[in-house]
Amino acid sequence: MNWLLFATGLLLQKAPVEILLHIDGEPGTRFQAVCTVVNAHATQQIDLIQQVPWQGRWAAEQLRCTLTQLNQGALKVSARYSGNSSRQYSTGAGSRLQLQIEG
Repeated sequence: MNWLLFATGLLLQKAPVEILLHIDGEPGTRFQAVCTVVNAHATQQIDLIQQVPWQGRWAAEQLRCTLTQLNQGALKVSARYSGNSSRQYSTGAGSRLQLQIEG
């Protein structure tokens, strides 16, 4: 659980943000993803084997993912949250990307 400490000494719980994960790339590119979604009330693990394109959306405080490309092709991974964005790319079977977002 994330908390913010203000100069007054008050502790306030950090609010979840909307996290959008979009995985695209060359048609036919397959990937495996193991993601952990964390919010104040629960932690959820998501295990996927998918083909591009794929998209997930969560209201969370944190998202951690490890993505492994399963065949030749290319992956384009983008994450958007709190007005920020992050992009990562991979090519080739066995390529691995790690992503961690804290809202």
